[in-house]
Amino acid sequence: MVHTDDFAGPRQPSWDWERFARDVLGPLLRDRLAQFQRYDWDADRLAEWHTVPAGGTVIAEGISSSRLELGSVWDFVVWVECPRDLRLRRGIERDGEALRWKWETVWIPEEEAYVRSQDPVARADVVVDGSDPHVYEQSH
Repeated sequence: MVHTDDFAGPRQPSWDWERFARDVLGPLLRDRLAQFQRYDWDADRLAEWHTVPAGGTVIAEGISSSRLELGSVWDFVVWVECPRDLRLRRGIERDGEALRWKWETVWIPEEEAYVRSQDPVARADVVVDGSDPHVYEQSH
């Protein structure tokens, strides 16, 4: 599993999907081992290296992991639909009250702009109700 948060940092508005495409998708689509550095949010710099073996199943997890700029690379896309207030509450539970401002002014508006401009729900194979507490508990 590769998390888009591993390609994002506290001072950038979005995740670095270009680095993801270069370091992960590029090699895997050529049937080669992929290697990438996780971004360490606390240290605000690239951290340890991770490898993604070729020839297996890869799950890319993150709000815009099916973005159009990456192309039609996914065999199966799951979209998790969740109300704004619940996304905000979960984000603050994960990241702390100190980052509420970032959720409210950067990340959630960016998510909403992505949904409006790219309509990921239309490209999803399955839409899951993320407000269902059983779905959320099983994923964390």
